[in-house]
Amino acid sequence: MSISRRSILTKIPIALASTNVLKAVGVFEKVESIPHATHFGPFIAKVQNGVIKDIIPKRAIITLP
Repeated sequence: MSISRRSILTKIPIALASTNVLKAVGVFEKVESIPHATHFGPFIAKVQNGVIKDIIPKRAIITLP
């Protein structure tokens, strides 16, 4: 079987569509926002399936003069 440019170009849209479907799987999973505080300051952790996906820092509530 010979691989031609035409056969590659006809299969590219199929390959791209399949990767988009795989990316959409994570959209329906639940993401929890868990507030937490450390000596670095308060933050909110975005957790998905027990894995931290994002950290959002919060400004300090009490500011020193």
